[in-house]
Amino acid sequence: MSLPWETPEIAKIYNPEWIEFFQTIGPKIEENLQAKNLTEHIATLTPAEKKKLLTKEYCYLIRDKLKCYLPINDFKDQIQVTNTKIKSYDGFDVPVRVYQSKKGLGQTQAVYISHHGGGWLHGGLHYDEYQSYWLVHLTGVTVIDVDYRMIPDYTVSVVSLDILSVYKTVAEQGLRLFNVDPSRITVGGYSAGAKSALMLGHLSRDLNLPLALVFANVPCVQDLVVFENIDDIPYNGSYKKFENDLNLSREDMKAYEEFALQAEQLHPNQVDIAQVEKFFGSASFLENMEKYYQADIMSSPNFQNLPRHIIVTGQTDVLGDGGRAYAKKLIDEHVTVTSTVIKGLGHSHHNFTNKFEESKRFLYFLADSLKHVAGGN
Repeated sequence: MSLPWETPEIAKIYNPEWIEFFQTIGPKIEENLQAKNLTEHIATLTPAEKKKLLTKEYCYLIRDKLKCYLPINDFKDQIQVTNTKIKSYDGFDVPVRVYQSKKGLGQTQAVYISHHGGGWLHGGLHYDEYQSYWLVHLTGVTVIDVDYRMIPDYTVSVVSLDILSVYKTVAEQGLRLFNVDPSRITVGGYSAGAKSALMLGHLSRDLNLPLALVFANVPCVQDLVVFENIDDIPYNGSYKKFENDLNLSREDMKAYEEFALQAEQLHPNQVDIAQVEKFFGSASFLENMEKYYQADIMSSPNFQNLPRHIIVTGQTDVLGDGGRAYAKKLIDEHVTVTSTVIKGLGHSHHNFTNKFEESKRFLYFLADSLKHVAGGN
């Protein structure tokens, strides 16, 4: 397998320290697995279970041992963290973690609803824990991190409805439940979580719910499983340049899509339409949600009356061109959009705030964006 940075012209795009990190992380992951006596256990797992475990261990490795996140010890005790649950459309209790500044308790706050990445396959409340602490510390905004159900145990439609249910509850009952202002809601996330946030941009309009800002970090905007040939993928420049990137490859993306298909095959008709109608008052939005918003959102039939968007892409991310094309689509449809590129870094750039200056600047950019909404702008 030829790595992207082995081509001189492509190597110029990368931050050299990013290349060095991903060249050396493999042996460190293996050492970590051996130290935890997990190597033999992994061999007994299904592909989905293996992916979940490996990514969980990778997250803890870069956080706890490699110290890639900015530390939170200096202010952690100034933030109140509450683990609670919000009902999904079918009665399932979706775990959420609420971060609030102790200084601001008793005052109505703006709110950021955060959705972790992981291809809707892996992840959890541990993924964005450090980022959530930092955002509350820098802004005073309440952060609600959502632990939605995942594939292949549940279909992508169930995942999406969990995410939509939490957002609807915060939009309608957030003042009572969390003392947050429904007129100052930002939804956001990373990768699959970013696609979920883009989806909520459309669904907020369809369901007439308040939403001030969509903040999408390195989103996937295409349904890639339908393309056998890389040349057939729209906006494929980044796929061709970075398809074998060690951070996120085209094969990784195909695997995520296959797990989503597997979920559909294992759980046909998993969504009860009657429950959707009872919870949301209508199920008419389901067709567009399933056909476009959670799949090929670029082809959505209506881009009118969407909230303001911020779309962040990684310069060396296999998904980069798709995210930038979606930003252009929004601009062409007269949606207010800010599009920014993280120079020299790739898909998981936000996990390295203590290692790369570009990652740290991203954190502060996200914080500034939330403060802008908190100020009523």
